[in-house]
Amino acid sequence: MKTHRQGTLDGLCGLYALVNAIRRVSPQVDAERLMARLVRNLQRAGCLATAFSGGISRTRLSVLASVAVAHCRLREGIDLELHHPFWCRRPRSRSAFLSELADVSLRDDLAIILGLSGASGGHWTVLNRIEGPKIRFADSSGLVSLPLTDVSVTGTKRKSELCHIEAGCLVAVRRRA
Repeated sequence: MKTHRQGTLDGLCGLYALVNAIRRVSPQVDAERLMARLVRNLQRAGCLATAFSGGISRTRLSVLASVAVAHCRLREGIDLELHHPFWCRRPRSRSAFLSELADVSLRDDLAIILGLSGASGGHWTVLNRIEGPKIRFADSSGLVSLPLTDVSVTGTKRKSELCHIEAGCLVAVRRRA
């Protein structure tokens, strides 16, 4: 699957993560039409300029994910559903969380949007795979992979300055059978 890329000056990684996640589970989705729908939603909500220059919050991403799922059902005839598995619970441990991500990354019917934070600020990306000592991404800004040793997870004791996964920001998009 072709990963769509964002510009170097915009904060629209959340929109690109949504489009890339949905196309991961349903490659036939018209990416341009979906992106146009998401941008129109931001414009109608009066927050396009803020999103463009400063990115989008977990709450706004959730709203946009619902818009994207409705768009896919009504305009594309594709039935998707959303899950937010860690909004109300913390991961048991870093290793259990990464193991769970590794398992779900092998599924073709499921895509995971991750909220990352680090020294350079926040970023939305799509999990590709966890292979051996690396976590791999399908990322709009070109982030390919990170060593797992450089990744920490919300709710666990170890904090990494390099990359921190905000477990509560994880959004799963699943294609219904």
